[in-house]
Amino acid sequence: MQLLIQFYPAIATTVAMFFYKRDNRRMQSFYRRMALSLSARKLFVSLLMIAMLIYNFCYLQANGMNVALWIGTILCISMFSFRLAEKSLYVLQNRIYLAVAVIPMLVCVVQPGLLPISVNLYFIFMGSLFYPSRKLRNRLDNPETFTRFCANRDAAIKYYYSR
Repeated sequence: MQLLIQFYPAIATTVAMFFYKRDNRRMQSFYRRMALSLSARKLFVSLLMIAMLIYNFCYLQANGMNVALWIGTILCISMFSFRLAEKSLYVLQNRIYLAVAVIPMLVCVVQPGLLPISVNLYFIFMGSLFYPSRKLRNRLDNPETFTRFCANRDAAIKYYYSR
């Protein structure tokens, strides 16, 4: 368990680096589904929450209950509210808010007892990377942009990551 606790963030980082801004057929499908489907975004938030819960469970089994794990679990449980989760993912896409929010995560990394808080914040940050931008969601309300997004493969990445 201890080994999984240490390598879980590294595995998530490797997977994220492999899929970030890829222009293959599967990622194009992912971009379209995330941009156009509310249920796909809800599934994404649910999978993000499950990844956080798995880490919290492994940490609980290895180290027992402590205050940091309670706070990390509360962060994870707050993801049950899709509106709150979506707002937090949109806020973290803004670079200024991201820079301010990284400070608590880095403080928690330095203190070994606060590792669950840091890892849960890290998963939320990684989720905000793959969440469609608010600009794209606003543009898709316009029918002309909607058809351009659906027809052009190159526009998917351009609009998806426009912050």
